[in-house]
Amino acid sequence: MIAAYVQSNCFHEAFATFGRMRSEEVVLDKYMAASMLSACTGLGALKQGMWIHGYIKRSEIEVDPKLAKTIIDMYCKCGCLDKAFDVFNGLRSKGVSSWNCMIGGLAMHGKGDACAHSGLIEEGHHYFHHMTEVYGVEPGKEHFGCMVDLLGRAGKLEEARMLIDEMPMSPDVGVLIALLGACKIHGNIKLGEQIGKKVIELEPHNSGRYLLLANIYANAGRWEDVANVRKLMNDRGVKKAPGLSVIEMKGSVNEFIAGGRTHPIAKEIYEKLMRC
Repeated sequence: MIAAYVQSNCFHEAFATFGRMRSEEVVLDKYMAASMLSACTGLGALKQGMWIHGYIKRSEIEVDPKLAKTIIDMYCKCGCLDKAFDVFNGLRSKGVSSWNCMIGGLAMHGKGDACAHSGLIEEGHHYFHHMTEVYGVEPGKEHFGCMVDLLGRAGKLEEARMLIDEMPMSPDVGVLIALLGACKIHGNIKLGEQIGKKVIELEPHNSGRYLLLANIYANAGRWEDVANVRKLMNDRGVKKAPGLSVIEMKGSVNEFIAGGRTHPIAKEIYEKLMRC
């Protein structure tokens, strides 16, 4: 049940069910630990994640490659890179998933020579071709997406576009979004418009795709085009998901939705804001 909630991004429901499980004194195993650590990652609930990690150590639960990856991922995404590295270094056997997760965490925090986040274009090209020429691994969409992201971050938008055109398969949204984001960063309106329209047609019910294109138009001062994108959203019944923030305090996860007043102490919070 908890795994189903986590897979559906219903992290609060996962926590509520976990609380019920603990009240009924059901023993935590490695599978449950992995699911709850994923929930902690989704909400940025560091203290809860640290408690579960501590429980794993106290109960001498076997840390298999999947659980190890989940612990490392939780610490990395909650901003505790040192703790993630401690867990990684303490593993008796490091599987590929653990190495990959730790490398991704380092890249996320700008540590070390992670190609896309450090702008190492030549190194990125080397590994992209090395995997095929030496190991016989044909690149999939995810590999092309990483290369497009690398080139896009470095401002080589035309080279990124050419790489997409040369893909042996149709590019998915992930690949196109990498280039679209780079167009926004580097102000390439013409290419951004082309890619943005493709992305919207691939995912016509995803509000984020419309908003990214609208932001590109807005940065260029093309307000009529911004209005047209908004109108297209309205015509298709696409609603923007409200912005929200999640704060962990004293082991409890608090969620705040833009303009919302459902929090138990919402009245006090707004009174405080009015005095600021």
